[in-house]
Amino acid sequence: MIAAGDRVILSGKGKTYVVRAGDGSLGTDLGMVDLSELTGKEPGDVIRTKSGKELVIRLPRATDFFEQAKRSGAPM
Repeated sequence: MIAAGDRVILSGKGKTYVVRAGDGSLGTDLGMVDLSELTGKEPGDVIRTKSGKELVIRLPRATDFFEQAKRSGAPM
């Protein structure tokens, strides 16, 4: 079960968003997502944006954080 403050990944239509469950909202091109709706859900559940698009809830793996990290220059 997802609790407030847990990090989750919302994925759908070829896009992924890393968010924290709890207060607030997320504005995407797929529509607005109320992040408080994530609490109490299970990984694999589907939520709908305000415009009716579906997003799947996933728990992040370690590799998901590396994909979101900014890449810096290599030391010479």
